[in-house]
Formats: sequence, structure tokens, C-alpha cells
Amino acid sequence: MKFLTVVLLLAALMIHFQIPQVASQSGGICMFCSGLIQVPKEWSHAQELLKYGCGQLGEAKSACVGLVNAADLTSSYPKMYPYIIQLKDIGCASYCRT
Repeated sequence: MKFLTVVLLLAALMIHFQIPQVASQSGGICMFCSGLIQVPKEWSHAQELLKYGCGQLGEAKSACVGLVNAADLTSSYPKMYPYIIQLKDIGCASYCRT
């Protein structure tokens, strides 16, 4: 259930950034690829970043922030981190050409 929550939140953020076929290095999700934004290593920092992303979702902001606040991934996030990095690397290779 926790993993599903994180996947849904990440999907919402990716939809918000509307990844184009050829993404630019300076925009959207490609900021993670360029190193401009690092994937947080701790859940508390990931929560902050996700809540910032939720703030960009208009009508869905309140529901999104509620999900992020309700998700308690403090103990499981460190175990998920290596897989998050793998997914980021796959996405960067596919969409950002880094």
C-alpha cells in the first residue's frame, strides 16, 4: 500500500510536468537528471519535495498533500531508495538523453 501511494504521487508529478518526447535538460522531470534536484535520501525530505509538487496541481493540491502527509514511509523509504534511483536512471535515459 505504501509503495502504491508513492507510485501514484510520482505519477501525478510526472503527469503535471507532462514529459515530452524530447525533454529539455532544464525543464520538468529532467531537472532530476541534470543534478539540479537530487532524489532525497530521507522520507522527510521526499515529503517536502512531493508536497511542493502537490502545490502545483491546482484542484488536486489538497488531496495530494493529504496523501503525502498520511503516508508514513520513514522506515521503508531507505529500502525503496535504490529502486527509486534505478527508475530515475531509466527515465532519464529514455526522456532526457543524459
